[in-house]
Parts: sequence; structure tokens; C-alpha cells
Amino acid sequence: MVAVILMISGLTKTQTVSPSLFYPFGSGAGDTVNPRNDDGSSSAINLQSRFSFFGHLYSQLFVNNNGHLTFDQSSNSYTPVQFSTYRRDIIAPFWTDIDNRATGNISYNQYTSGSVLLQATRDVNQYFPGVNFGASWVFVATWDKVAYYSYSGTQTSVQVVLISDGSSSFVLMNYGPIAPTNGTVEAGYGTSSSDGFQILWSSSTVQANVPNLINISNVDVPGRWAFTVSQGAPASTAEAISKTVPISFTGTTETTSKTGISTTTSLSTTTAASSTTGVSTTTSTSSSATPTSTAVRLKVTSLNLKDTFLQQLQVELWKRGMPTTVRVKLILIKKTS
Repeated sequence: MVAVILMISGLTKTQTVSPSLFYPFGSGAGDTVNPRNDDGSSSAINLQSRFSFFGHLYSQLFVNNNGHLTFDQSSNSYTPVQFSTYRRDIIAPFWTDIDNRATGNISYNQYTSGSVLLQATRDVNQYFPGVNFGASWVFVATWDKVAYYSYSGTQTSVQVVLISDGSSSFVLMNYGPIAPTNGTVEAGYGTSSSDGFQILWSSSTVQANVPNLINISNVDVPGRWAFTVSQGAPASTAEAISKTVPISFTGTTETTSKTGISTTTSLSTTTAASSTTGVSTTTSTSSSATPTSTAVRLKVTSLNLKDTFLQQLQVELWKRGMPTTVRVKLILIKKTS
């Protein structure tokens, strides 16, 4: 039996992101640059190390101009589809209608040695303590100062980093300055067998503060998101968790929406109910208070599912209006007969 204590605390927010957040990119890093065209893509990129993505091993991928990576074929899709209905393996740091014919570059590179591997190793071990990870391969794709369709003249910078040691895989999404847009935007990843993970969804009916991507994070580094993606499909996580998980919140006012980015609500002490992911909460009005940490105790039957579960818990808390950082402390309990 594994008892997991989760410490949930308010997310740190700042107004700027250091340029050092991005991994090396551009001509100075030896990147290959995609052709400047609307709805374009790279040709098939043969990976120097196979990349494990929720049960699938990939030896190639495509960098698509509209802000996403695909594995089976290139994609010119400029209108995002909710990951929960898309059901395709896709890594989409910023899926929207990008047009870099006049402004911006889209480039990529992969590494099997050097300082980039050291940087990736350091980042993974920082964000996922206890994995004892050593990167052997890194893939970096960058959308640098790109514009929206059509010839918007604005500048948006986004980067995605794929990291592997040959068996375990991780993804970083880095956000620089993001221009406002009225177009549909989706950020996160989707899989062929689950709802995936949605950082942000913004459309004509659900407006989110897209430029605020530079300020939010799930690893206490504003503008950066980190995920482990080599375990089994996220949808299987619920099967390893009790259907009802007790969660309590200390009342405070936080910024929230469907994606945890806009509007305001008040949180108060409450108890979770069951859901398809094994985590669900209800909130009610409470007087404002100083944000505090909350301890959540639950049981997970497999250590291999821990990181995937935490990602899903993060999503559930965001949807319910609590921008959070989730930290985990494992207590191994030996069951006696």
C-alpha cells in the first residue's frame, strides 16, 4: 500500500519570463527551419532515439506550423479540436491558426550529447524528484515570434521540449510573450486512448486569457509546464484510485475559469465526490482569506501511476478554480497479515 500526501499551494505568478527559460534555438543552435508558409509542416523527422508516448513508441514526428507535433503524419489543422474528442496522439503547446509567412520562424533540433542534455537532466530531476533521471536524447521545437493568420503582425513565442533516457519520457512546454487573439487556442497534449491534458482552451464561446500563459505553471516556474508521458494511458489512472477521494480547501479567492485563467470565485472547505478521474470537488462561497496549503491523503496502488495521477489531479483543481502546485510525499506502508 502506498499512502500519498499531496501538498497543494497557490501558484506563483509573475509578469515576465526570463529568456533563459527557453532551451537553445534558432540558427545559432543549428536548428532546421520550417518553410515559411501558412498551415505548413516539416517533412518526417527521423528521431535519433525512439520516444515513448503513453504506450506508443515513435521513431518519427512532424513539427506543424500551427503549434503542434504529430507522430503518424503531418497536420495542417489550424482549428483546434478538444483533446477529449480528438483522440489522436498530439503534443500541442499552442494549437491555433499561425501564419509566419511574414513574421516569425519555426525551427527544431535534436540532441544526443552536450549541454542541452545536462540542462534536460537537471530540469527533469528538479520537477520529478526521485526519478534519478539522465537524459540521453532531447528534441526541441520552437515557434519564435510567429504571427496569427492572416498577417496579424503580432509576435508569439512558444517552445516544446521532448526528453528521454531511452525508456522514460518527459515533455516541457515553455511560453514566452503571447499575443492576444480572438481565434481558438488549445494548449496541452492529447492521446489516442484518453482525454489528454488541457492547459488552456479558448474559443468564441469560452474566452480565456491567452497571454497569461507566460505567468502560469504546474512546476512553480512561470511560463513552464512539465509532464511525464511514458506511463500507460492517463485514462487508466482512475482504476488505481479510490472512487471517492477526500479533499479539503481553506477558503480563499482565486482567479479561475474552465481553464483556471479568468473570472473570480471563492473557495471554502469542502469534500470531494467521485468522478471519472477519481477526483472531483465542489466549491461554495466563503470570505476571503490568506491562501494556505492543504494536505490530501489518498491511496495509490501503483507507484508507476503516481505522476500521471498528479497531472490529472492538477487539471481537476484548475477546472474548479484553484491554481495550484501539487507536491507529493510518498509513505510506504508495509501491510501485515
